[in-house]
Parts: sequence; C-alpha cells; structure tokens
Amino acid sequence: MCGAFATVYLKNSRVSFSPPLILVFKQESCYFFVMKMWAGQTGISLSGREYIILALLACMHFFAVFLLMGRNLDFLFNDAVHRLGPGTDFAAYYTAGKYWLESKDIYALGAGYGYRYHPLFAQSILSLISILDKNTAYFLWVVVNETMLFAAVLLFSRIFDNGRKFLVASALALLSSPYLLETYMGNSSFIVAVIMLWAFYFYSGNSFIRFSILTTASIIIKPAGLVFLPILVFRKQYWMASGIFLLVIISTVPYFVLNPASFDMFITKNMFDLDIPGSLVHAGNQGFHCLIADISTRLAGIKTNELGSFSQLPLFPRLLLMALPFIFIALSAWQNYRLKDNLSATVFVWSATYLLGYKEVWEHSYSFAVISFVHLYLADILNRKTVLICAAGMALPSLFIFYDFPGLKPPVDPEHFWSTGVSMLHHVTKPVWIIIPYAAVLMKSIRKPAS
Repeated sequence: MCGAFATVYLKNSRVSFSPPLILVFKQESCYFFVMKMWAGQTGISLSGREYIILALLACMHFFAVFLLMGRNLDFLFNDAVHRLGPGTDFAAYYTAGKYWLESKDIYALGAGYGYRYHPLFAQSILSLISILDKNTAYFLWVVVNETMLFAAVLLFSRIFDNGRKFLVASALALLSSPYLLETYMGNSSFIVAVIMLWAFYFYSGNSFIRFSILTTASIIIKPAGLVFLPILVFRKQYWMASGIFLLVIISTVPYFVLNPASFDMFITKNMFDLDIPGSLVHAGNQGFHCLIADISTRLAGIKTNELGSFSQLPLFPRLLLMALPFIFIALSAWQNYRLKDNLSATVFVWSATYLLGYKEVWEHSYSFAVISFVHLYLADILNRKTVLICAAGMALPSLFIFYDFPGLKPPVDPEHFWSTGVSMLHHVTKPVWIIIPYAAVLMKSIRKPAS
C-alpha cells in the first residue's frame, strides 16, 4: 500500500517509482519491498496494470481521508455537520480510558452518550491510548482504522480468486463513505468487522483457536460480534460458543466487583432508553429500527424532538419496536437452519440481523457491512451483480446534502425540521441496501430444503 504514494510505470520488465520514492529494480533481481511483502502474503497474483489500479485507489482513499480530516467533506454527512467534529465518538473512548486511570466510574456520563462497552476494553487499550494527549490519541486511532483497512484489503487478496474481483472489493472498501465517516468519528464498528472477517477466514480453515481469540476480542471491543455465536450453535459447536460467551462475561467481573455501582449504569445504557428528549429519532441514527420508530412517532402525532422513551408511543408501535430485534433473530435463526452448510450465507444473515434489528445504527455503523457484503458475495446464493449494486449503494453517501439545514448548530438536529417525506427518505437510504439482500436470502431459504 505504501506504493500508493508513488507513481508506477512499467516498461521493458522494469518497475520504477517517481518521487517521493525513486527506486528502480530489474525484474530478475527483486521487487519493491512492499510488493514483495504483498506477494508473499496474498493468494492471488496481480498484473502490473492491476497494481497501478490498486495504487490509484489507495491514492484516492488517502486524498479523501485528507479532505475529510480537514473538514472539507463535512457537508456530506449529518454527523460531521451537526455533531462536534472529528473524534466525536472517540471522545467517549478517550474519557473512559482516562477515568479508569483516575479510578473514576468509566460509565459515568461523559462525552456524547458516554462509554457503554466492555470494561476490559477501557482498562486495557483505551487506558494506554488515554496516556497521550487527546489529539495525538485520536490520530493514533485513525492510524489503527487505516491499518485495519489494510488488513481487510490483504484478506480480500486471499479470498477472491482473481485480480478483478479483488480490485472491485478493494475499491468499495477504500472509497466507502461509511468507513470514511467511521474514521472521522473515531468509532470501532469497522475494526470489529475486520476482526470478524479474519476470524471466519481462520474458521473456514478449521483454525478454531484463532477464531475464538479473535471473536472474543471483537466482542470486548464492541458486542456486535455476539450475533455470530448462533452460527456455532447451529453447527453443534456448543463448547466453542459457550467458551467465548463465558470468557466475555467472566472478564467483566474484576471491574464490576471493584465498582458495583457501575453495573446499573452499564445495563441502563445498553438495555434501556435514557429518557432524553430527541435521543431516539434523530438524523444520525439511520438504522431500520429507527426508521420504524420515526414512522410510528410521526403517525402518533408526537414531535421527534420530544420523544425520549418508546413508552410515549401508542401500544402497538411500542410492542412492534420491542419485538423487532426478536423478529429478526427468529427469521435469521430459521435461515441459519436452512443454510447452515453455507457458512458465508449464515455470516451475512447474522450480520444483517445486527444492522436491521439493533436500535442504534448510525450512518458510520454501516462500515460494519463490509463483512455482510464480502460473505454475501462468497455465499454465491444471490446474483452477484445484485450483491455488487447493494454494496455500491451502501458505499455511497446518503442524500443528506440535498435536504440539510446547514445553519443549525450542534446539538440542534435537522431531523426535527424535516417533513415526513424527507425524514423517511433519509432513514431508508442506508438500511435499504441490507433489507433487499436479506429479503432475497430469506426467499431463497424458504425455497431451499433444509440442509
């Protein structure tokens, strides 16, 4: 990937790099060290032309990151315009690490909605990062995200069987707007997705110890990885599933034994509404669950900036919103039963369950969908052009630029000024690219005899 900083020319079996890297190697001697390293780690062989395309994609990616970090692309994203700028989500991580070092409650309300994840993440990685000043720590977190992106591209080179497929997958990842926003905000959804991509790569090779270690690590960073444990259950790998789950639970014990008062806040933040008006339906939340909540709120004649708890809604929509995650879990469990011999199909189904059923899926959270689309493509259960269209649709920014109220300053949310039609359009823009293939896979599983 370092070769992306140079211009590549191929001539007479020689490879040369113009400034800032001026190196010339004869083909029969050795290649540029990055390409040699790449060739040693990948399962495909790229032509010189394909290396040029990869380098150009990398250059486009780094330029986009440069523009984004300079706040030149803020207008594309609600979270960039109407929240607190680069590192908004990272502030909660950084504060949690600081609080742990200062013997304070890591779940106390801090930046944004505060920290709400596994205590071991704050006690380990975040506490080390928080030793640095905030700007340096945030820069380091951006580097971590970029490193994980490189890890994803490296994995693509192993799992796709030709250069064209590899380059398409790499382009969608390198130019993904959810990933760019994820890096800007300083969250960890993409990090967790890439860890799980590698985990299932090892699982497919029967390297179950590596799979278990990576899956446990991903859940400690962000609990999204829990949705994949049913795959093990349906494959009758009960010890592996229960071992991962118990390790995740047991590793919380030291913190909560020392800080028993924190447990209530941990549960409240993860399981219940915080009863803050305007916190449930807003422009940042672009999940399917929020779409249903938005429709329900407006039909009930309740202003979105007044909704702080679903208990304010009429009985039917309130029950529907409570049941929605369980409906997707039931549908996905049934699909898993039907498709259990197709590992990649089940990985897609359960990753979609998280994105469609969880109540807080932000625009940047769709960077997690990298695992969804990679495995949906590998599953070979749907027309692959359909998969690529959905993946491309997800990679593009939403239509936010066309209906924003740029004069509003944080924490005022544009959601509360939109018409019902505009609000529906905004909230359907991202989940539709998951709903379409999820429904298609569901129909396939209905027609397919149980395996």
